[in-house]
Amino acid sequence: MTIMVIMKALEPVFLNGLIIDAGNEFSCSPEFSRKLIEAKTAELAQPERAPEKNFESMTKEELLNYAEELAIDGINSSNKKSEIIEAILKAAESDGV
Repeated sequence: MTIMVIMKALEPVFLNGLIIDAGNEFSCSPEFSRKLIEAKTAELAQPERAPEKNFESMTKEELLNYAEELAIDGINSSNKKSEIIEAILKAAESDGV
């Protein structure tokens, strides 16, 4: 399962051969969204904790894979699903994603 982040362009964004005009929404990977936020080119389009509902529907294995993708330390298969979700949300808040 690929996780995508919904962003709102603050300036024109070049993505997959397309130019996204300022004010328009688009989706991209969490890694690319961090770069856009750092460059002040785009911002999150959804409320900060909105992904929590999406995480609840994911399996524990999917959550572990996503936590690994985000390089969250201290998360492994012995953690409860709720602990993994909380760690992902905290990491997203601290990274601004």
